[in-house]
Amino acid sequence: MKNILENFEIIKISGMLQGNCLFNALAEGINSDESAKQIRDNLGEWIINNKGKLINKISISNLIKNGYKISVENYVLKLKDRQWGTTVDIIAFFYQYMVNIIVYEQINKTQFKDILSFIDKNNEKNVYLLHSKNEWGEHYNLLKMINQ
Repeated sequence: MKNILENFEIIKISGMLQGNCLFNALAEGINSDESAKQIRDNLGEWIINNKGKLINKISISNLIKNGYKISVENYVLKLKDRQWGTTVDIIAFFYQYMVNIIVYEQINKTQFKDILSFIDKNNEKNVYLLHSKNEWGEHYNLLKMINQ
């Protein structure tokens, strides 16, 4: 655990109640003009086309089937209908946009832990996210490196 606030500032992201915070954070993280809907559509297409891709020896299809108890096709329909972002969407974004993604969660006022990382040394861009939970559900904000 570390204090990431020494190197990052938290960029508040809107869209939590609409299920768009993850997609808005990812778009801002890569400085894209794409809307949350455009990113959802791109990720849905990637998921359909790569449902057999293995992630740690488990296919995308089985990740969805075992984790969310629905078919890939139904998952993508929900994704396009503003389902909250999931780990599957983060995986798809990593591959579709060729961007490293590191997700942190706050433990206390100054301590954070890395809860999810998808890194390829060939990718030139990193997106850092801050995941949190509250009474309304889960939320993602963007972490922007200071002096970047």
